[in-house]
Amino acid sequence: MEEYMIFIWLALLVVALIVEACTSELVSIWFASGALVSLILSAIPNIPWWVELIAFLSVSIALLFAVRPLTTKALKH
Repeated sequence: MEEYMIFIWLALLVVALIVEACTSELVSIWFASGALVSLILSAIPNIPWWVELIAFLSVSIALLFAVRPLTTKALKH
Protein backbone atom coordinates (compact mmCIF):
# COMPACT_ATOMS: atom_id res chain seq x y z
CA MET A 1 0.00 0.00 0.00
CA GLU A 2 2.91 2.33 0.71
CA GLU A 3 3.86 2.50 -2.97
CA TYR A 4 0.48 4.03 -3.85
CA MET A 5 0.31 6.57 -1.04
CA ILE A 6 2.19 9.21 -3.00
CA PHE A 7 -0.60 9.17 -5.60
CA ILE A 8 -3.32 9.22 -2.96
CA TRP A 9 -1.79 12.27 -1.22
CA LEU A 10 -1.27 14.00 -4.55
CA ALA A 11 -4.90 13.40 -5.52
CA LEU A 12 -6.12 14.65 -2.13
CA LEU A 13 -3.93 17.75 -2.46
CA VAL A 14 -5.32 18.52 -5.93
CA VAL A 15 -8.93 17.97 -4.84
CA ALA A 16 -8.48 20.19 -1.77
CA LEU A 17 -6.94 22.94 -3.91
CA ILE A 18 -9.76 22.71 -6.46
CA VAL A 19 -12.35 22.96 -3.68
CA GLU A 20 -10.47 25.93 -2.26
CA ALA A 21 -10.38 27.63 -5.66
CA CYS A 22 -14.13 27.15 -6.10
CA THR A 23 -15.03 28.79 -2.79
CA SER A 24 -14.52 32.29 -1.52
CA GLU A 25 -13.76 31.23 2.06
CA LEU A 26 -10.87 29.22 3.43
CA VAL A 27 -12.49 25.82 3.79
CA SER A 28 -9.98 23.25 2.59
CA ILE A 29 -6.60 24.94 2.60
CA TRP A 30 -5.89 23.26 5.93
CA PHE A 31 -6.38 19.82 4.40
CA ALA A 32 -4.30 20.77 1.38
CA SER A 33 -1.46 21.69 3.73
CA GLY A 34 -1.78 18.39 5.58
CA ALA A 35 -1.83 16.51 2.28
CA LEU A 36 1.30 18.36 1.15
CA VAL A 37 3.18 17.33 4.31
CA SER A 38 2.02 13.73 3.86
CA LEU A 39 2.99 13.82 0.18
CA ILE A 40 6.51 14.86 1.16
CA LEU A 41 6.64 12.11 3.78
CA SER A 42 5.45 9.51 1.28
CA ALA A 43 8.45 10.31 -0.94
CA ILE A 44 10.76 9.13 1.86
CA PRO A 45 11.33 5.37 1.62
CA ASN A 46 10.19 2.99 4.37
CA ILE A 47 7.75 5.33 6.08
CA PRO A 48 4.52 3.45 6.87
CA TRP A 49 1.20 4.80 5.60
CA TRP A 50 -0.13 5.25 9.12
CA VAL A 51 2.66 7.72 9.93
CA GLU A 52 1.62 9.74 6.88
CA LEU A 53 -2.01 9.58 8.00
CA ILE A 54 -1.12 10.78 11.51
CA ALA A 55 0.94 13.62 10.00
CA PHE A 56 -1.97 14.59 7.74
CA LEU A 57 -4.44 14.65 10.60
CA SER A 58 -2.05 16.45 12.96
CA VAL A 59 -1.12 19.20 10.52
CA SER A 60 -4.68 19.68 9.27
CA ILE A 61 -6.21 19.88 12.73
CA ALA A 62 -3.43 22.06 14.13
CA LEU A 63 -3.76 24.56 11.27
CA LEU A 64 -7.53 24.48 11.46
CA PHE A 65 -7.59 25.38 15.15
CA ALA A 66 -4.56 27.68 15.20
CA VAL A 67 -4.90 29.71 12.02
CA ARG A 68 -8.59 29.60 11.08
CA PRO A 69 -9.74 32.01 13.84
CA LEU A 70 -7.12 34.53 12.70
CA THR A 71 -8.06 34.24 9.05
CA THR A 72 -11.79 34.51 9.64
CA LYS A 73 -11.20 37.64 11.70
CA ALA A 74 -9.01 39.10 8.95
CA LEU A 75 -11.47 38.20 6.19
CA LYS A 76 -14.36 39.95 7.96
CA HIS A 77 -12.64 43.35 7.80
